[in-house]
Amino acid sequence: MSGRNLNVVNAASLVRVRDRGEVRRGAMQNELDIVHGGAVAIRDGVIVAAGATSDVLAGFGEPGVPTIDATGRSVLPGLVDCHSHPIFDGERHDEYAERLGGASLADVAARGGGIWRSVVATRGASDEALLGRLRWSYRRLLAGGITTLEVKSGYGLTVAEELRELDLLQRSRSLTPLDLVITFLGAHVVPRDLDAPPDQRGDLYTALVDEMMMPAVVAQGVAQFHDVTVESGYFTPEQALRLMRRSLEVGLPVRVHADAWATSRGWATAVAGGAVSADHLTYTPDDEIREVGRASTVAVVLPIAELLYMTDRRANARLLIDQN
Repeated sequence: MSGRNLNVVNAASLVRVRDRGEVRRGAMQNELDIVHGGAVAIRDGVIVAAGATSDVLAGFGEPGVPTIDATGRSVLPGLVDCHSHPIFDGERHDEYAERLGGASLADVAARGGGIWRSVVATRGASDEALLGRLRWSYRRLLAGGITTLEVKSGYGLTVAEELRELDLLQRSRSLTPLDLVITFLGAHVVPRDLDAPPDQRGDLYTALVDEMMMPAVVAQGVAQFHDVTVESGYFTPEQALRLMRRSLEVGLPVRVHADAWATSRGWATAVAGGAVSADHLTYTPDDEIREVGRASTVAVVLPIAELLYMTDRRANARLLIDQN
């Protein structure tokens, strides 16, 4: 279809999903704002009207505009995937088979698997290989209806490797029409190759992210967000809050990985630290959700991750919504 002008008309259901200028919370999330017999007008690649077909065509029905008749179909905004890890190398399908055979996440990690295995593979991968994987991932995501995608680093865990991943994510913008939002995830896990006793590595690496990675990332100017893990066995609430405070000091909004595998005070820490969002929340206790109450931090639940982790626990999305 040539040009950047388009009319989509006669949709059985046009879903506008408006936000009233603020984050949709509580009962507002039920408001889909469906228009039956709806239409969308696009000019120069920008949506300029959405509503009833008669109303849209009254203002934008000029002849010669390419038109799609959406009779019997639904039209809705492009999907936003606000949590993705597309830049990595290596495959871990064998670990999934191990889990099906009864191994725990801790068992897999103890033998060098899990996230650390991906870190080692990614460090050894060429730029071309990583860009090729990104291109492939973007095509699949776009085919699924996603138009805005948050993309994280986090499989480098050294200053040089994290900067390389962020640079490759920036370069990958030219590979896709997706709107990419780039996040620095230096505090993904604690690297196993730090030259320190295991019980000291968490504090040592937190200091490295704070004092070395963060200034370098800010100077690079690519990352739009900073993501921090709050998870038992990874980063404590105290370590995470140190990084969150520094991030806000340097003007980098914060996201949080929280309570994916264990109750870790991740949700409360994210809210206390002023995070934009807290993701996973599978093991966030109901009492903690009630204790925090209404929050500006967006709770992002990841049901597909729960299936992959093979946990019988599910984030209490209903309680989070009810708390607004």
